[in-house]
Amino acid sequence: MKLVSYAAVLAGALAVMGAASPAGAASETTVRQQVTADAYPIGLVLGENQRLGGKQFYATYTLSELVGFNDKASSAWNNTTDKYFILYDDKSFIGGNNYCMRPGEYVWDLHQFNFGDKISSVRVLDAVESRSGCNGYRTFF
Repeated sequence: MKLVSYAAVLAGALAVMGAASPAGAASETTVRQQVTADAYPIGLVLGENQRLGGKQFYATYTLSELVGFNDKASSAWNNTTDKYFILYDDKSFIGGNNYCMRPGEYVWDLHQFNFGDKISSVRVLDAVESRSGCNGYRTFF
């Protein structure tokens, strides 16, 4: 789990685009790899604001409570190729208000689904459950 400032990601992106190129700066390829690796590790990315803006929270495994980020996510991105994440509006996976995110799925505004600022726990489907994908769970799209 890692909180990253959107400004840090933007600064890295600007460096990649050539907006900031101080003497002795890393090459564009090195900066791009660093921004990609640091900004978005493989897993579930939750953004404090729409379009992953503001602070980000990363989940790579099941969490019964999003300590420090409870009820703060306004956007979400499952940037895996093989994992399904169930997002719950209550900690410890309680309550019927939940959504399943498929691999690669990106929701830039959770408020459109009346789910913004509500995520409190995250569960990764295990290998057996993943075979049926999001069947039995509500999905965003």
